[in-house]
Amino acid sequence: MRKSLFALVVAPILLAWAALFLAIWPTGPAARHIVILMAAGFLMVQFSLKGFRKIPFACSYLPGKANMHVKLGLYAIGFLFITTQAIELEYWALRNTSAYTVLLSVLLAFSA
Repeated sequence: MRKSLFALVVAPILLAWAALFLAIWPTGPAARHIVILMAAGFLMVQFSLKGFRKIPFACSYLPGKANMHVKLGLYAIGFLFITTQAIELEYWALRNTSAYTVLLSVLLAFSA
C-alpha cells in the first residue's frame, strides 16, 4: 500500500508542482520547497497508514452513523488552520538556512 500511495499519489503531485515551481521561481528556493513537499508527502503517507489493517473500500459502510455535515466542517477548519501554520513555518524556514535544516530533519524524523 505504501508503494502504491507513493507511486499514484505523491509522485504525480510532486512532479506537477516541481515543474511549476521550477518554471516560475529561482532554482534554489524552488528546490528547497520541493524537498519540503517530498518530506511532507512521505510523512502524510506514513500517518495515513498508521495502524492500517484492511484493504480500503472492502468493508461495508453503514450510512447515517456519521454526522458528515458536522465532521466535514470541523475537518475543513482544522485543515485551514494547519495549512496556514505550515505556510508560515516554511516561509520562515526558507529564508533561514539553519531553520530549513531543522524543519527538514524534524519532518524526516517524524516520518521515520
